[in-house]
Amino acid sequence: MSDIMLQSDFFDKETEALIDLNVIYGAGKHITDKCMIIFSKEIHTYLVSHYKCEIIGEIGACNGNISIYCLDYKGEKIAFYLTGIGSAVASSMCYERVYERKNL
Repeated sequence: MSDIMLQSDFFDKETEALIDLNVIYGAGKHITDKCMIIFSKEIHTYLVSHYKCEIIGEIGACNGNISIYCLDYKGEKIAFYLTGIGSAVASSMCYERVYERKNL
């Protein structure tokens, strides 16, 4: 018996999802062409200071809200935000942004 786990051992792309965020949040809106999740404060600061950015939403948190910015680059609307550190926090923020309906 092999100790190697394959993606097919834990991921099933053939059947319907057990948890569907569309049920919780409804269908996501198409607000921007792309969204960048920024982990570096320096990159985030550079984008805000070197491009014309507009705040288009917020990620609510008990320790302070995180602004979601939008900029236009070569005709594309690109959203970005400075994410929290850690895989659980970063992935939950990502899921919320994909299905956000209230603030954007």
